[in-house]
Amino acid sequence: MALARDAYYQALYERLMAKVPGVNTWTRKHLHFSRIPAGNTPIGLVLAANQTPHFEPNVPTVWNLGADLVFWIRTTGQEETLDTVLNDLVDSVENALARSEDDLPPPGPFLDLDQLHTTLGGLVAEVSISGAVELNQEEGAEFASVVIPIDMVVLGT
Repeated sequence: MALARDAYYQALYERLMAKVPGVNTWTRKHLHFSRIPAGNTPIGLVLAANQTPHFEPNVPTVWNLGADLVFWIRTTGQEETLDTVLNDLVDSVENALARSEDDLPPPGPFLDLDQLHTTLGGLVAEVSISGAVELNQEEGAEFASVVIPIDMVVLGT
């Protein structure tokens, strides 16, 4: 049976919407910064990325489902520095992905993990930031962005 991939991405999207404060708009669609109206930032985009299976004999396939979390920030007229806004967003995402008391345990053979990250309500084994966080800003630019790679570890069939 195939994974219901969209359910995992939707659960991640809902978790971030609920737990990352200060984001004016969330979407799962790619938007170019030129289409973002003034006063509508920061905007958070949760985009599906690479999906990698890991095969081992006699055990279910483990999938790493990647997502790119992109924040667009319009810099004109902000009182805070860009570094402050971008770093606060990264901190908020890290906190949102931390395990909370209401998280269900991870599924199946992942039950014995020392769980530090969310399981998205027991859907996945783990969700975490999975690589370099890209902070993008240029002197005099109207927009800044941050791209946060996220990995969801999912037990397949």
